[in-house]
Order: sequence, then structure tokens, then C-alpha cells
Amino acid sequence: MMKNRIVSLGAVLVFCTTGAWGADPVGEWKGEGPRGEINIVISRDAGGFLEGKMITDFGPNDLTDLKFDGSDLSFVNRLEFEGGSFALTFTGKIDGNTFTGNISTPRGDSPITLTRADSGSGFERLIGTWKLTGESQFGPMEHTLIASPGGKITYESSGQVSEATNIKVEGNTISFDVTTYGGGNSYDVAFQGSFDDKGLTGDIISNGSSFVSLTAPRENAMAQLVGTWVLTGESRYGPLEHKLIVTSDGTPTYESGGQVSDVTNIEIDGDAIRFNMTIFGGGNAYPLSFEGVFNDDGLTGDIISTQGGSFAAVKAPRN
Repeated sequence: MMKNRIVSLGAVLVFCTTGAWGADPVGEWKGEGPRGEINIVISRDAGGFLEGKMITDFGPNDLTDLKFDGSDLSFVNRLEFEGGSFALTFTGKIDGNTFTGNISTPRGDSPITLTRADSGSGFERLIGTWKLTGESQFGPMEHTLIASPGGKITYESSGQVSEATNIKVEGNTISFDVTTYGGGNSYDVAFQGSFDDKGLTGDIISNGSSFVSLTAPRENAMAQLVGTWVLTGESRYGPLEHKLIVTSDGTPTYESGGQVSDVTNIEIDGDAIRFNMTIFGGGNAYPLSFEGVFNDDGLTGDIISTQGGSFAAVKAPRN
């Protein structure tokens, strides 16, 4: 059963910030291409994973194969035209608010320069879950900050949750007001901090001074699944063995019948996971879904048919 926090996964965002923006690819990028203006919007989902769209005269197109490493950025935009399709492959480097590289098309390569519009807000780069820890005068503290799409921040302390107010994000700095809990009491405090490639750091401010300094690495839901999961089970056609493969950059694929399919529409909520994939067998391809859970013992779940019933129960030990 899905709980409160839904994480849709695409590709992993590697946090790298130099100054206000650094090599972070999030933002709206514009420039001139071989056939006119190019408008690319790159954002992050609730799990900190990159996603993006190219805005065209015919509407937005999703970007695929979105990869970011250091300052290197690449992605593919597939366009439909007169009953056919072709791919635009972008590769290049980010330097501040400038992307410089090439577009590869079926007709050849062209140089491209895109400039990022400064949105004035870096909240999208903060989206995700942050486990804040530190030492106060009363001992060790552990708080959880969850930044959600739409600009909402919830803050958990001592098992109780409050909603942040007066949120301000400028570049890589953040401040907000919040209520924290401890010792049976509640405290109205402020948080002031910054986030970069190492995580989130800041201070809880009470009565004008720091009560405690806190630090947090970014929680990455997909990091718990990196590796190869050999799923085995029994279907009505006999024993089956499939593989769920999650690479170190968070890209998942599903292998069955000696063929590999993309994994799409992934949702992770706590220890629950759901995704869509295609399985192969007997010379045919079947669009199905997987619903299950993962924990210290491994991954277990059901392959769900398009009719909604279980096609096979499968399990894999933790690799």
C-alpha cells in the first residue's frame, strides 16, 4: 500500500553547485538551433532525479537518456514528424548559466549554445528528503526535512510533523520558520542554511542565536536498489527468471527471455515499489507491471497483468 511520500524516478541528479548555480543543470535553457529557437526545461522530481522537456510549437516533448556527470550533460529528444520520428541528441558541458555542445541529428551534427534563464528560485534543486543530524546542548538530534514539488516543506522532529512557513530559497541558500518538538514541548524556531554537492547544512535559530547546527546528505530512494536483482518464481507457464538491473546512475532496466526493456512509471514509497515494464517470451512481448516491497531480506512482489491479476509472484535476495 502506498504511503505519504511518492517518488517518481527517472535519472539521478548529481548535486554540483559552484556559486549560486554551479554545474547544476536544473532550469530553463534557451538558444538557437539549426531550425530555430530551442527551449529546454530541466527539473527534478521528488526523489532528486532529473527529468526534462523540450518545448515545441506542437507542445512539450519528454527528454530521455538524461545524464549528468560533473559538468557533462547529455539527453535525447525524439520528435514525431509526418508519420515518422527522429532523435535529437544533445551533448555538451555546463559552465555557470551556459551549455555549450552539439546536436546530433540524422543529417549530421551542429554546434549549440544554450543560456539558462535565472528563475530567482532554487527550490527545485532542494526537492527530496533530508535527514538532518547534529549535537545540541541536550544531546544528539535527528530531524527530517521533506521538500515537495510545489514549494512545500514539512519538518519532522521527535515523531511529530509541522509545515514550514516563510520559505525563502535564493540560489543555494534557504531559510524558513517551523515548529520543532522535544521533551513534550513545542518550539517556534527558524532554519537558516545552504545546500551544495555535499548536502544540506544549517542552523536552528532560537531567540536570535543558533541552538544547534545540522547537516544532511541527500536521501536517494533509488540508491537502495542499485545492483542486479535476480527475480525467480512460478507462472502458469512454468518457472521464470527475470532480472531488474539498476545502474549506479539510477537507470533501471528489466531483462526477460534474453531481451531487455525500459522500466517506466516507477513509484517508490517507503519500502513499496511499483513500475511498468515489458517482458518477453515465446516470441511475444507483454506490457506488464510490478508491485512489491524491498527490505533487508530482498525484493518480493507480483508481476501484474494488464487485466489486473497476478501473473507470477517473484522474489530476489538482496544482492
